[in-house]
Amino acid sequence: MNTTPNSNRKHITFFGKTNSGKSSLLNAIVGQEISLVSSVKGTTTDPVMKAMELIPFGPVVFIDTAGLDDRSELGGMRIQRTLKMLQRTDFAVYVMDINDIGTDTNNDTDASTDTNTSANTNTNNNANTNNNTNTNTNTNTNTNTNANTNANANANTNTNTNTDTDSKNDDNDYLEMAKLFKKYNIPHMLVINKIDTVSQEQVKEAAKKFKDAVFVSTKDWQSILALKDELIKRLSEDEKEPPIVGDLIPYNGKVILVVPVDSEAPKGRIILPQVQVIRDCLDHGIKSYVVRDTELESALSDLRDIDLVITDSQAFKKVSETVPETIKLTSFSILFARYKGDLETFVKGVSKVDELNENSKVLIAESCTHNQSHEDIGRVKIPRLLNKHVGKELRYDFKMGHDFPENIEDYDLIIHCGACMMNKKSLQTRIDLCMEKGVSITNYGVLLAYLTGILDRSLEIFNLNY
Repeated sequence: MNTTPNSNRKHITFFGKTNSGKSSLLNAIVGQEISLVSSVKGTTTDPVMKAMELIPFGPVVFIDTAGLDDRSELGGMRIQRTLKMLQRTDFAVYVMDINDIGTDTNNDTDASTDTNTSANTNTNNNANTNNNTNTNTNTNTNTNTNANTNANANANTNTNTNTDTDSKNDDNDYLEMAKLFKKYNIPHMLVINKIDTVSQEQVKEAAKKFKDAVFVSTKDWQSILALKDELIKRLSEDEKEPPIVGDLIPYNGKVILVVPVDSEAPKGRIILPQVQVIRDCLDHGIKSYVVRDTELESALSDLRDIDLVITDSQAFKKVSETVPETIKLTSFSILFARYKGDLETFVKGVSKVDELNENSKVLIAESCTHNQSHEDIGRVKIPRLLNKHVGKELRYDFKMGHDFPENIEDYDLIIHCGACMMNKKSLQTRIDLCMEKGVSITNYGVLLAYLTGILDRSLEIFNLNY
């Protein structure tokens, strides 16, 4: 399980103010010195990632981030990177120093609070929401506007989480982050740290205020174990991973996987989507047969009662001509459009192709980074086919990995890869952003099926029509 790709791991991100103990807490959970720990504020600069097995839940990625109140010279940039991690976060942990809790114990704040009501705080005033009894009200109005960033750099959501570092009240900062967790559908938990530095009475008062919080000290191993147990419990409450083909094909069904071997194919192995489909077939008792496109015709004559043929999108045209109309056909990329993204949105987005002209601007986004070749699907084949279909030379931009532009409204169409190297949350955030900005988005497989005139056939297995 240590070799499970990060794209298949739950991403758990630690958020909080500087010196709240995020790094120490992560090190304690992981059992290794992953993040640098110091009493100097702003020690953590860029997000730090650690993949591990969280037994008995499974493979996860822990992410440590810079403090949300970083007032250093580069603090604004660090906060931008921290908040951008919301795009990739499956589960959030907000870490609060118990010494930074506001003194108004009458203002109960549930860690699972409904942020529509409890988090509706005017952050410009940044005062206690009930009785204004907080003695730090005047200092809390010193919001650092230079370090204030978008919650999602692509979503243009302004959130004043950056309060004056002299403030002792972290309540409002937490509530503001809780609103962002809700906005991006991220389940979260509140962890109140450093309980060894205060009296038991103060811990009890904090527990009244934050009823669902987990109270820990990195000096108390039992509290760390309790935190792990609670984290596993809450992660397990999350929805189960959907199947890739297991709900499309009956038990004991037959699937042929067509894997062309060309200069783009990695030497000595097959690519991740193909591996995942094979594993999903094994998990659901589906028989899978892997062949090259050059042996497909003979494989079809060898087998009977084939339920589905799945091909690499680049071979769509050739494979479609070889596979009889009585056998259903789709591609790995289209399967992953459903598995990790929103197939219906991608199908709807491909209709934008017929509106493109010589002034149109197209973004091609790939989740992995690799060397380009003369057969590169994203940079060579798709632009060539799209230009031929439109009859014009379109303008293209290319982005790779987690580099996704803020100005997506400048594009007429976004074409995304199958996202096999990206977790589902990252891709869904991009889709949501496109929907919010009214930008059409599709993916490689859907586009190639459309350009080769077989989109309806490739969607038949999903009971969808273009």
